[in-house]
Amino acid sequence: MEDYKQSTWPRPTQYSLTQQAITSAGRYKMMSNIVKLSSTILAIIMERASSSTFNCSNNWCILTGWNPSEEGFSMLQYKPTDTKIISLDNLTIPEMGNQICQEMSKWFSEIIITESHMLKWISVSEACRIVRLNVVNSSVIWFCFEMNTYVKQLKVKRSPLNLIPATLHHLPNLERVEFLATAIVSIDFSMFCTLQKLERVDVSNGKLAHLSGPTAATECSKSGLEQIYLNRNRLRHIHLDIFSPFTKLILLDLNLNEIENLTGQLTNPQMKSLQLAHNHLKVIDFCGWTGSKLPELVLAFNNLTRGPGCLYNILAKTHNANKWAELFYR
Repeated sequence: MEDYKQSTWPRPTQYSLTQQAITSAGRYKMMSNIVKLSSTILAIIMERASSSTFNCSNNWCILTGWNPSEEGFSMLQYKPTDTKIISLDNLTIPEMGNQICQEMSKWFSEIIITESHMLKWISVSEACRIVRLNVVNSSVIWFCFEMNTYVKQLKVKRSPLNLIPATLHHLPNLERVEFLATAIVSIDFSMFCTLQKLERVDVSNGKLAHLSGPTAATECSKSGLEQIYLNRNRLRHIHLDIFSPFTKLILLDLNLNEIENLTGQLTNPQMKSLQLAHNHLKVIDFCGWTGSKLPELVLAFNNLTRGPGCLYNILAKTHNANKWAELFYR
């Protein structure tokens, strides 16, 4: 019996200890896996929460990879007091709604949106106090402007936008508008008549092929438009009467198009420069133009075979002899 007790009793005890060791090891492993999983989830959450970067200097702030619906606007409170410009790089949203513009305008007066290829739509409400809006290298195809008295400058560059926003007239204090390297193919200049403070329109480096203008019934007498840039496009036929209602116009740039025909009369009394270089003109006749004198008329690099007989009568006197030398230079 002594031998049995010595040989058999230790075995259950040894087995029990082994089970306890296994159970403890399993629990430890399970807890270790839970900790690892929790750490992974936390890392993912933190990575998602910090997916954007916000950096500021004295001149401007740069917010990259921002999704306002997920990350909010709290980081803006850390901007330097005097910084009024923010660059939103790689916005990860399809639509920039009214709230975003309103919140941004509490801190900044100028927004620059760059490299935002998810962005398709931009809305600007009445409460948005942004003065300058620049959209560069984006996929924006639509703008919606509510009546807004704050916006003074709008610039869109390298975008698939194919229409000038129909709500542009809701920006009565707009002074400068630029659509550069876009897909816009036509412009009706009558949309600019009611914008009395608009001084500059630039639709260059694009696919522009058709122009239309104000009708006789359209009121443009109060327009302040002074400069029109339509260079580097696909224009072939120009009817100058389109621009006649803009009595304060001083510069019209039509360089580097495909212009073959120039019809109508240029009667703008304050016109100082008509740029027609690098086109396909063979003949130009401005002898019938009345009310307009041109200190500068540039026709270089065309296919002109002859000039009008009244050349020296229609052009204003100039002290720069080189202007005349380059007029028909090819």
